Amino acid sequence: MTLKHALTILLYATHYLSIAVWVGVMLFNLIVNFPAIRDRARSADEFAGAMGAQARRAGPWLYALIVLTFGSGWLLQVLVPQQGGAALPDLVVAIKVASIGAMLIFHLYGTMRLWPQIYFALDEERGPLLLRYQLAMVASSTFGILAILVTYWSRVTLLS
Repeated sequence: MTLKHALTILLYATHYLSIAVWVGVMLFNLIVNFPAIRDRARSADEFAGAMGAQARRAGPWLYALIVLTFGSGWLLQVLVPQQGGAALPDLVVAIKVASIGAMLIFHLYGTMRLWPQIYFALDEERGPLLLRYQLAMVASSTFGILAILVTYWSRVTLLS
C-alpha cells in the first residue's frame, strides 16, 4: 500500500464520518436532547442555562466537523483523480458543495444569530425563537443528508 493510497483511505473515512457525525449530532439534539432538557427544566432560566451549557460543549466539536468535512472533501477531489480513480462528475460536486454550503449557512444562522437571542430572550419570546432555531437545524440536517445521498448515489452509479 502506497502512502497516497493510505492517505486516500484516511480521507474517505474522515469525510464520511465527519459529515455523518455532524448530521447525527444535530438530529440527536433535535429529537432527544432539546426535548429532554425542556422537560427537565423547572424554569425558563434553568432551560436557557442548560441549553447554553450544551451549546458551549457541542459548538467547538461541530465546527471542527465542518472543517474536516470541507477539507477532506476538497483533498479527495484533488487526490482521487490523480490516482486513476473515478472523479465525481462536476454536477455531483456542485450539488455536494451547494448542499454542504447551505448546511453551513443554516448552522451558522442557528448558532450565531438565533442562539444568542434565545439565551437572552424573555420567557414569551423564547418559544418562537427556539422553534426558528430548531427549523434551522432541520434544514441544516436535511442538506447534510442530501449531500450524503448524492455521494452514495454517484459512487454506486460510477461503480456500475
